[in-house]
Amino acid sequence: MGKSKGLAELETFLDNLNLDSYREKYREIKIVEMDLPKSIWPLDSIYEVYWFNRDLLSYDEFYVKYKSSLATELKLFHKKIQMCKACFYLGLPARIYRTWTALLTQIHGGMVAEQIFGEGHVEMSTHLDQQGIDIKVKLADQIGSIQVKKDTQRKEARQSKNKRKIPGKHYEISYKVMTNSVRLSPKKKNGQFKKEFINFQSDYYKMLSNGFVLFTDKYFTEIRDDLKQRAALK
Repeated sequence: MGKSKGLAELETFLDNLNLDSYREKYREIKIVEMDLPKSIWPLDSIYEVYWFNRDLLSYDEFYVKYKSSLATELKLFHKKIQMCKACFYLGLPARIYRTWTALLTQIHGGMVAEQIFGEGHVEMSTHLDQQGIDIKVKLADQIGSIQVKKDTQRKEARQSKNKRKIPGKHYEISYKVMTNSVRLSPKKKNGQFKKEFINFQSDYYKMLSNGFVLFTDKYFTEIRDDLKQRAALK
C-alpha cells in the first residue's frame, strides 16, 4: 500500500525544518513551565492545522495562528499568574514549541497508521488525548488505543493498563531522542560509536537529517496483526 495522503509531504516538511535555529532560540528559555489550563492548550490548534487540515505551517506561522486564536484566553491566564508581560510572551513560544514538536511526531505516527489501517480508520484529537489516547485505530470490529511515550526502554508495542475503562485494546509505543551533540558527532575518539547513538538504533523509529524522530510502520503493523488475531478469535 502506498503512503496515505499527505505523509510524503509531511516527511519532506519535517526534514526541511531548521530545528537547530529553534533549539538555539528556545533551549535556555524555561520561564512558562507551570501547568497550562485547558483553555490555552495548543492541542486543538495543532490537531486542526496538521491532522484535520493537513496544512504544513512552520512553527513561527503556527504560533502566530495559535496566539491570535486564543488572544483573550492568554490575556486572562497571564493576568492570573501575575508574571511580567515581557517574560510571559518570551517564555510562552518556547513552551508551545516543545509541545508542537512532540505532537508532530505523534501526528506523523497517525499518518503512518493510515498506511496500515486505511484512511477513515485512524483518529486523533484533543478529546482522545484527554482520555490518554494519542492514536485510535480500527480494524473490523476491533479498536486499538495507542499511547505514545518518549524515551523509554520499550522496544515493541506493549499492552497498557486500561485505567479509564476505554473500549478496545490498549498499546504503548515509544521512541528515543538523541542529543544534538551525539547526532553531529556519533563516534568516540577511538572510532567506536557512542553508547547513546547505539541505544537509539531501532526498527521502530528513524531520525531525519535534522534530528527529527519519526515512527516507521513496524509498531503499527504489529498492532494491526494483533487486532486481526483478536478479530479471528471472536
